[in-house]
Amino acid sequence: MRVVAWPAFANKNANPYNYLLYSALAKLGVKVIEAKSFFRHNPFASFEVLHLHWPEYPLSQKFSKLVSGLSLVFSVIALAKLRRAKVVWTVHNLRPHEERWPMCVPWFYKVLVKIVDGTIFLSHKTVDLIKEDPLLRPLLEKPWEVIPHGHYRDLYPLVPDKEKARQQLGLGSNERILLFFGQVRPYKGIEQLIEAFKQLDDANVKLFIAGKPWTSEYGESLEAKAAGDPRIHFALRYFADEEIPSLFASSDSVVLPYTSILNSGSVLLALSFERPVLAPNLGSLPEIAKRVGEYWLMLYNPPLSVKHLHTRLSLPAMTTDVLEQAMVEWSWDHIARQTAHFYQRVLKTE
Repeated sequence: MRVVAWPAFANKNANPYNYLLYSALAKLGVKVIEAKSFFRHNPFASFEVLHLHWPEYPLSQKFSKLVSGLSLVFSVIALAKLRRAKVVWTVHNLRPHEERWPMCVPWFYKVLVKIVDGTIFLSHKTVDLIKEDPLLRPLLEKPWEVIPHGHYRDLYPLVPDKEKARQQLGLGSNERILLFFGQVRPYKGIEQLIEAFKQLDDANVKLFIAGKPWTSEYGESLEAKAAGDPRIHFALRYFADEEIPSLFASSDSVVLPYTSILNSGSVLLALSFERPVLAPNLGSLPEIAKRVGEYWLMLYNPPLSVKHLHTRLSLPAMTTDVLEQAMVEWSWDHIARQTAHFYQRVLKTE
């Protein structure tokens, strides 16, 4: 089977999800090709499946990129249809995170839903939400499958011990570290995290905010908000793969205070490094919490408060037994087999 994926491997540094999925599919004998490269160099070659991720991304861009981005999305889909290939969409989000062009949203989804042949959802919660969404509900009239997000254990180098990791990052050995890691974007609630943390009366706890900001101005606004509290540390930059294990090894807990979320690779990343997480009771996160228990994923009802931080820090440690069992279910080999089976199912439809 030949699958053209957009993206396939090109976004590994920004989000390894696709790289891990398609690497596992390749082990099953599925030929996976990067969409942009394929349509640039082999525009008339045949393939069976076009697999889309984040086709809504242009709706978050400035006008020039909105027009060119949407034109590219629908041109690629049209080329797939001309070759009688099936179009599969993995729904990572129900709407763009930063929605700059709300007037375009209904049109975009009405068109996309009509031309998609099959849909993969990352959680059962996504299906429940789509049942209540008039724009996306027609997806459930076509083939669909819930296939979970996988873990990140096989992607990164060996994790250093906490002492060595903290030395690398210039953090004290006796401090308790709360970590936020990921793309630093407005919907992730970092302002609320800073406000709640500043109310935490404990000089031995520090907050480490690491990741590349959406814009330099947004990063500067967060630093200004944290000014006056020396316990808050920033590393607002891109982190290479070899640096990420030290970030998690140095932390005691990970805090992901999203103001809106459907699925979260960041939660799976933290759990892959065996770090307990504090996150809101939103989207698919209750499904993960039910699987791993409150210690590994403590949920709170927004907004985030200092009380939630206190509770997270006071929970007694648990063994990794339940986490290890979940990692088997979230293995990419298992997910690849489910995905390949779904491709075959979609290919049998008229």
